[in-house]
Amino acid sequence: MGRPFKSRKICFPPRCTFFKPTDISTPELEEIILTIDELESIRLADLEGMYQEDAAREMGISRQTFGNILKEAHRKVAEGVVLGLFGSVLGLALGLPAAYYVATKGIDFTKMYGEADMAVSSVLFDPIFKGDFGWWLIPLAFELALTATVLSSLYPAWFAMRTDPATALRVEQ
Repeated sequence: MGRPFKSRKICFPPRCTFFKPTDISTPELEEIILTIDELESIRLADLEGMYQEDAAREMGISRQTFGNILKEAHRKVAEGVVLGLFGSVLGLALGLPAAYYVATKGIDFTKMYGEADMAVSSVLFDPIFKGDFGWWLIPLAFELALTATVLSSLYPAWFAMRTDPATALRVEQ
């Protein structure tokens, strides 16, 4: 039989309980659950810059327990970042061929509008739209994907640290 669970002191409870993309329904998502003590350990060790011994004392637990909690929290955050990065690389792999196709062949709107003139306010538009596909598009697309991944990973953690759990639970129901 294991040792009894020791209460942990949480000084900064989160103000929300979950984060998800807005365009995906909750049942379709795989959850990565970051417990409140894991969030507190990240806050103390990484955000506040405390040593593990001092942070463990702050939470009222042993240094070994704090280290185990922090290790698991880092694993979960890394999993979220890696999965987000994988998604951005996959989006890049699918988006670049589509952009190349638009740049070389273009999108032909004559099939949609027929042979009628495409004019707006006496300005005639070419019914075949071609995009610009230069060498600069690849690093730009990768940079945008990486920035989106980092921001989508960090903002939920930052927002969770500032969310009151009682308010978040009332809003969800």
